[in-house]
Amino acid sequence: MLFQNYPNIVYNHYRLGDVVKDKSHRNCIEGRELYYKLYPNSIATKYMKSTDEDKNYKLLTSIVKEHKPTLKPNDNELVIHIRVGDIIEDPPFSINQFLEKEMLWGGSLGGTHDGGKDNYVKPLSYYERVVEEYKKTDIRKVVLVCGGCKGRFYEKSKEYIVRIKDFFESNNYEVNVRFGETPDDDFVYMCRSKYFISGGGGFTTIVKGVNSLLM
Repeated sequence: MLFQNYPNIVYNHYRLGDVVKDKSHRNCIEGRELYYKLYPNSIATKYMKSTDEDKNYKLLTSIVKEHKPTLKPNDNELVIHIRVGDIIEDPPFSINQFLEKEMLWGGSLGGTHDGGKDNYVKPLSYYERVVEEYKKTDIRKVVLVCGGCKGRFYEKSKEYIVRIKDFFESNNYEVNVRFGETPDDDFVYMCRSKYFISGGGGFTTIVKGVNSLLM
């Protein structure tokens, strides 16, 4: 079954991207002390115990290298991060609207921590450009790494994932969906990918930073 591995609610408070990029998150009430208690062996906790710098990619890369060394995609796989969960469940947009164009979400309407708005959920045109970019290569396998915050993986998230999966299959790609794994494992898996396509949000930005140092 496609969604057999449902996200573990233990990780509802886990925000690796925020921990790495923002000192205010590390020091907030749901920051450092909560992580030390709930996630003592996590990448986020190891990062906070080693530095209080924002975006120390060199340190983060060294932590990633030690995490499950055999966990990595094949070299001929195109790994794509898809941000779902709260950011697709909470906005008043349909999946058709999300796929038609970039839908900004945040600020006074909820969403981003810094009060701004961002495009977390990519439209179909974004993936059309990916297909165009890679069509002349021999890559025929896509891995969709799907994740989000607050454990909100309901019907809209699932529908979006299925629609993107169907799109790549219609372009003759074999598609695997990575769903319901731990945030740390997903993070490391993407960081070690030879071919990586980012999604929306801070988590995927941190992946790109580490991926560039590993490749």
